[in-house]
Amino acid sequence: MLALTMFIYLNCEISNRACVMNGEPIFLEVQKFFNPRESVGRIASSDVVSCRQTHMVHSVLEAMLKSGVTRMPVTTKDMKLVGMISATDILDFLGGGPKYKVFVMNKRKTDQYIRKLMTRDPRTINRTHSVSRVIAEFKKHRHGAMPILHRGTLSGMISEWDLAMRIREPLGIDVGEIMIRKPIVAREKFTIEEVAKMMCRGGFRNLPVTDKNIYLGMAKPIDILSYLHKNSMLYKLRKAKRKVTKAINTEQPIAKPGHDIYEAVLLMKRHNTSALPVVEDHELVGILTARDLVDAMV
Repeated sequence: MLALTMFIYLNCEISNRACVMNGEPIFLEVQKFFNPRESVGRIASSDVVSCRQTHMVHSVLEAMLKSGVTRMPVTTKDMKLVGMISATDILDFLGGGPKYKVFVMNKRKTDQYIRKLMTRDPRTINRTHSVSRVIAEFKKHRHGAMPILHRGTLSGMISEWDLAMRIREPLGIDVGEIMIRKPIVAREKFTIEEVAKMMCRGGFRNLPVTDKNIYLGMAKPIDILSYLHKNSMLYKLRKAKRKVTKAINTEQPIAKPGHDIYEAVLLMKRHNTSALPVVEDHELVGILTARDLVDAMV
């Protein structure tokens, strides 16, 4: 475990964002994509999959796998927001991180109420707040998505992906100029348990898997949970000594450094993903995420 921890820290030190072109910082001008003063309610999704705090972990996970969402607001019967639950929270609870103590303290019972592991008092945004304010919130607090409230009740969700998808024309900016260079990766020899711990402790929603820098696929919390669920191993994460390559998405679309940002956004939209590995001659050279695109917006 010490070796794994050292590996994470060493890779953190060499991670590097390539956000300069000809020596100048790269910015994506918000007004090219939407009116920064318009209310977030006009661009956010109102079709939100939510759950109750008395729902069980297993049923919430099944709802995630069925709907394709990886984050859910947790509400009361009258749609008052009480928390947020994510695929990472569930992976954490099953053995990836400190929430595992809830599982242990409850005598390793195979299911628990979602309230025991949800994030309470999540950051929210009001439906009347401007898009520019939402962008500032994402940059400051590093949340992938935020619930939208109207008169105290849940009315929608806004995510970094929603904002990135508003890029609808070529920008003349290459992926290689925005991507994260030398991203943190999981090695193909790592076990599912080791990668789960990397994700939960490092906050990674997308983790490329490589073998001597050759890109093999993308590991995501929801894909690991799906694999464990299908193989009746959901509550045996810490006994899952199988290699992570068993649970990765090898069909993840890839971008090339020379692609225009717009081409990358089209790939993200077509494949419903918020991250793209950037690959050249089969080698991983970077990763581009919706967060990177929002971070560049001014």
